[in-house]
Amino acid sequence: MLQTLKYYFMLASDFPQRNALLGRPNDMTDEQCYTLPVHRYQDENKSWWIVSCWRPNREELQEIIRTGQIWVHTRGETLAPFSLHGENPFMDCQAWHFHPIVGESLEATIDSAMVLADEKDMPAEFFFNGVTMRVYPGRKVPVDIYVSYYKSKVTTDHFLNVIHQAHGRPVPKI
Repeated sequence: MLQTLKYYFMLASDFPQRNALLGRPNDMTDEQCYTLPVHRYQDENKSWWIVSCWRPNREELQEIIRTGQIWVHTRGETLAPFSLHGENPFMDCQAWHFHPIVGESLEATIDSAMVLADEKDMPAEFFFNGVTMRVYPGRKVPVDIYVSYYKSKVTTDHFLNVIHQAHGRPVPKI
């Protein structure tokens, strides 16, 4: 039997590209449904699409990470075609690939990637000693966060190699 919906749920998030607000149905109260910020557009085939952005609370995010699942609740007896994404549809998913200068430090490479991402207004992706890293434009993230990511990735890969070699199994790529 389906459980009754909990009163806490993922909330819609406003976003800079919003160009419309969808109001609640007349037969629902403000407590049951709130105004939804959306971006409406037509694709090249003249089909209408609506994009909305949702933000999980801490407990939901932990559950999504634990189970790898997201559940969709829709009011009504049918469901229009839709899809769920983790990538921002307003930011080009393609990254500008570049090769770091041989012998350049990780910090200098990250600085170069940040400048390139801002100049190209798209993510910059580079490969540094076996680890692929991606830097997004306009993200003023401290370099040490990327360095920490790199170190943890290298350490994780090393221990995965040791474990899988000990068991004689192929090494998965993370």
